[in-house]
Amino acid sequence: MKSMLKIFAIIVCLSSNLHAQQIGCSAFVLNKGKIFLGKNLDWALGNGLILFNPRGEIKKSITSEGPAEEWTSKYCSITFNHFGKNLPLGGMNERGLVMEELSTWPSEYPYDEKLPSLNELEWIQYNLDTYSSVEEVITKAEDVNISKFAFRLHYILSDSTGNTAVIEFIDGKTKIYSGESLPYPVLSNNNYKELLKYISSLKKSGRINLKAAASQDRFVTLVNLLSHDVNGESIDEQHAMSFLEAVWVSDTRWSVVYEITCKEIYYGTDKSTKTKQINFSGFNFNDEKSYYLSVNADKNIRFIEMATTDNDKYLKELRNCYSNLSGEESAYIANKISSLIGERK
Repeated sequence: MKSMLKIFAIIVCLSSNLHAQQIGCSAFVLNKGKIFLGKNLDWALGNGLILFNPRGEIKKSITSEGPAEEWTSKYCSITFNHFGKNLPLGGMNERGLVMEELSTWPSEYPYDEKLPSLNELEWIQYNLDTYSSVEEVITKAEDVNISKFAFRLHYILSDSTGNTAVIEFIDGKTKIYSGESLPYPVLSNNNYKELLKYISSLKKSGRINLKAAASQDRFVTLVNLLSHDVNGESIDEQHAMSFLEAVWVSDTRWSVVYEITCKEIYYGTDKSTKTKQINFSGFNFNDEKSYYLSVNADKNIRFIEMATTDNDKYLKELRNCYSNLSGEESAYIANKISSLIGERK
């Protein structure tokens, strides 16, 4: 019996490592004069909306687990959304708080029946709506439940002071890395403890051949780039974008660089590698309306007002795209998208 349990444990460990290397996304924070957070989205589809989310919106979680969290947005934000309004993959708010997700496995969100719940993507919007700094997010991280909608995630955050953190959920407990416990402001798809262990073993072995598609090697590539002396060159968004190019893989769909110091956003997609720019100063922070732009728009780039029907139309098209893909995972995501249509306010 003990030998069977040992074999099972080995299989689980190997499966976890394999899964972490197959799924994608890479992110980093660069803090040299200006503060940048960069992230590659590596995924099956590159559909997406860029949203301007206003202050004063009353929101309620769509989670079905426990009491749903309700809140009113305190800050406006610009977010990159694959699954429609209020379910961002990442974004920046008007105070310079940036938060991005990356897939990871295994991961288990904590649950306390006494706390209100929201899902793993809503939590990003909730934090951008509610808090102005990484420290505030860290302090309040355990005040809500994260109820799994579809994905197991961990998160990288930074703010206008340069404070940076990684937040993970391991064995039902919240794990936060910041300050001295975050020696490298970089994240890929293994949990951070595994990534630290890997880079330590790599240094001991002296191995230098890295595989760009592997989670651990993308982590090491970005660590090496961040530690490189730029010989007095001014750091700008092009440097940050070049780091993302170094960990580009075959299914990289978009690359986003948040220039936190000046509150500017730069992005490019696999449909158009030309870098585009969004500046917070171009928006009216007192406007109570939501606006959106297709992430793949190449010409006449301008935000237009979003109606509920626009969001549902986008979700229906996205569901159809997943339905046309083969595989159980695509069918699973298509069903999850179907559950969103018509549920949002």
